[in-house]
Amino acid sequence: MTPEEAVARLAPRRLEVLGPQPGGLSNVAYRVLCDGEEGVLRITRGARGTRIAVADEVRAMRAAGDLAPDVLAWADGALVTRYVRPAGSVPPAVLGAALARLHRVEPPVLRALDLSELLVTLPWTGPLEALGVVADHVARSLPWAPPVLCHHDVREANVVWDGERAVFVDWEYAALADPAFDLVCAVRAGGGDALRAYRDAGGPGRDGPEMEAVHDLLDVHWRATHGHPVDPREITALLG
Repeated sequence: MTPEEAVARLAPRRLEVLGPQPGGLSNVAYRVLCDGEEGVLRITRGARGTRIAVADEVRAMRAAGDLAPDVLAWADGALVTRYVRPAGSVPPAVLGAALARLHRVEPPVLRALDLSELLVTLPWTGPLEALGVVADHVARSLPWAPPVLCHHDVREANVVWDGERAVFVDWEYAALADPAFDLVCAVRAGGGDALRAYRDAGGPGRDGPEMEAVHDLLDVHWRATHGHPVDPREITALLG
């Protein structure tokens, strides 16, 4: 979909495309004015894969409240959210507390993602074949937490600090799931301060080497199957 096609699809909202905005792997992004308000237009690109539909993204963001940007307009394959002006990197403690809040919101009607089932059913083939046994062991041995609303792409580019609050953007992988994957991402970004703030704010996720293995297995598999490089040393480390 081109920006012009997105503008037509989002009518009668009036969109003026100002220029490209750094985007992720799943979307092309543009700065826009939407009925005169600063926004970001994200256009889905490529096959859907593990992404959720835009309607489900909207549902997840609205459930998250002020932890997500306001939705200004949306249609199948295109989404406009209010622009959040960054004020520097998000402080680690703010990140941890914000993630705890996200994991405690009333879950919306959204797809459920069973991480243990995912680990077992993913095709561990080619250079990843040896990891299948590790994934099966991890999936069957861990005490999994009840599902909560998860963002599933908590990295620096997707958490905007506006000087007062942390706002999670790019919700195309959101699901109801064990919070382990989100928490490992946050701890790796913010260290011990993020983890302590998450705990102090009542976050339900578990941390530790086993949960890091969950994150790393899923991350390596995603990169390997989406054409992104995987260092053989990462595979060796997961094999123990």
